[in-house]
Amino acid sequence: MRPHPRLRKTVKWGGAAVGVLMLAAWAASERWYLHHYAWPWLYGAQRGGAYLVHDPGAMYRMPPGVYTGRVDPTVPKVWWAEASISGGRTYVGFPFWLPAVVAGMCSAIAWRFDVIARRRARAGACPRCFYSRAGLAGDAPCPECGEPSPCG
Repeated sequence: MRPHPRLRKTVKWGGAAVGVLMLAAWAASERWYLHHYAWPWLYGAQRGGAYLVHDPGAMYRMPPGVYTGRVDPTVPKVWWAEASISGGRTYVGFPFWLPAVVAGMCSAIAWRFDVIARRRARAGACPRCFYSRAGLAGDAPCPECGEPSPCG
């Protein structure tokens, strides 16, 4: 299996960045809410999660726009993903911790693969088949798979 350092680098740093951003959004949404209304769509974030509502049958009593403010403590926290469809109204909500955990796990796996690849390179293993290149000339191809030398 050929290593993919560019993809691994993107996943490990991108996953770490997404995880940190989701945790920051989670912390911020505990104090403040952010809603955007443009009939028939209402979406926003508050109390640890984000949501999307599509309700063509309802006319909310607010003009279209962005609304922010302090969170009402009586609004329940968002702990689990949920979705519902009833009477033409669609609701989808998810907690911010969920994508943070998924991104963190993908990032951790990519970091682990990167550590393994660095160890193998230091040990002198072939980057393609991991055959030990000990005792071979620096510019010699791998005798197992024919991969050109990583040094040459």
